[in-house]
Amino acid sequence: MASAAMAYAARLGRVSHRFVQQEQVFQPKDTIAIKIGCETVSMYPRLAADAEDAEKSHAFHVNIQALDCASVMPKTKLIFFAEHMGIGSYCQALIAEVKDDFAGRCFNPTNMTLISYRSASGAVVPNTQVVGGADDGQLKPVQNGAAQDCRPALIKYCTVSTEVIFPNLKRQVFTQTFELPMEDRAVTH
Repeated sequence: MASAAMAYAARLGRVSHRFVQQEQVFQPKDTIAIKIGCETVSMYPRLAADAEDAEKSHAFHVNIQALDCASVMPKTKLIFFAEHMGIGSYCQALIAEVKDDFAGRCFNPTNMTLISYRSASGAVVPNTQVVGGADDGQLKPVQNGAAQDCRPALIKYCTVSTEVIFPNLKRQVFTQTFELPMEDRAVTH
C-alpha cells in the first residue's frame, strides 16, 4: 500500500501545474494632507467603490503607516482610517457594539475585585473591612461597636479591578476608582 502511494506521488511530481493569476496594475495616487486635531497626516485619497483590490491593499498600507505616526486617540485613528477606506458607517456600528459590550462587562459588579478604600486625597485607608465570619471582606459598619470595629471616617473612594474577556481578544484587567455616596451621620461608639 505504501509503495502504491509513493508511486502516485512520484507521478504527480512529474506533472507540472501552472496557475496564472491575473496581475492587477494601477497607478497609485498622490497622498493628500488631512488635518486630524493639531496634526497633519498624508493619507491615500478616498477609494472609489469599484477600486481594484491592489489599490485597496496599497491604500490600506499607506493609511495605516500614516496614522500609526499620528499622536491622536486610537478611536480617532480608527474612524479616519475607516472613512478613507469607505467603511465609515460599518466601523461606527462596530465601535458602538464594542463600547456597549465593554460597559456591560466592565461595570458588572460580579466582575469586580476590591483593591482598596481611599480618602479624599487618594491615600489608601487601612483597616476598613470586616475580617472573619460571615461578613468577611465587607466594609465595616459606621457604628454599633467598639471604635476598632467601626469604619474609619476618611473613606471617600473605592478602587476595584475588573477582568474583562473580550470576544476574539485577550483577557484585560482594568483598575477603576469610584466615588462612594456620602451622607452625614452622627456616630456614637
